[in-house]
Amino acid sequence: MSEPRRLVLLRHGRTAWNAERRAQGHSDVALDEVGRAQAEATGPVLGAMRPDVVWSSDLSRALETGSAVARAAAVTLTVDERLRERSLGVLEGLTYDELAAQRPDDLAAWEAGGRSWAALPGAETDADLAARYCAAVADVVGDLTPGGLAVVAAHGACTKVGLGVLTGLGESFAREAGVLDNCGWVELLERTDRPRSSAVESAEAAVAGEAGRWRLMAYNRSVASIADLL
Repeated sequence: MSEPRRLVLLRHGRTAWNAERRAQGHSDVALDEVGRAQAEATGPVLGAMRPDVVWSSDLSRALETGSAVARAAAVTLTVDERLRERSLGVLEGLTYDELAAQRPDDLAAWEAGGRSWAALPGAETDADLAARYCAAVADVVGDLTPGGLAVVAAHGACTKVGLGVLTGLGESFAREAGVLDNCGWVELLERTDRPRSSAVESAEAAVAGEAGRWRLMAYNRSVASIADLL
């Protein structure tokens, strides 16, 4: 049996919109001063794990975070737009209170739909988000030899929705798991008893191929949480 591969799924550092509780989605918001410090502190810690590859979303907040890890690990950063955050449609750029004031009908439809993303105009569904994210992860894993480690710098919602598929914990995971902090990360270990197809022909096939193949080893680790253990 081959040695299992490992994944570290990292959320980006803080942005001004995070601090304001403003929805970001596909909006390209840079790290703020706190976020840059978080990324620079996290880079050497994850770099010390000696990842073989580092991938990142193309949005600047994740790109800057992933770049800090890639520099520390002395590897080339691979950028992939499939690792972007969920598109949030009419909610992007707004706080909840602003959505209520500016688009009350859209908010009412969203609330009536149980806050399902399918009920919010322009927002990306869990199924579509999982399909593109897991397709990217399948390609990340394809870059690894047995025993290899990849770091994927992305976003909170896409990581949590993807985790539900990757671990087999299901759609409820994204709703029930706690917040993934800025520069918090998740550690996954490959289940070698569930072989992976070598060919990924579509996003849907990637979801099927990666579903339940990963064991959740740690959730929401961070530089601060590690320091608390020392």
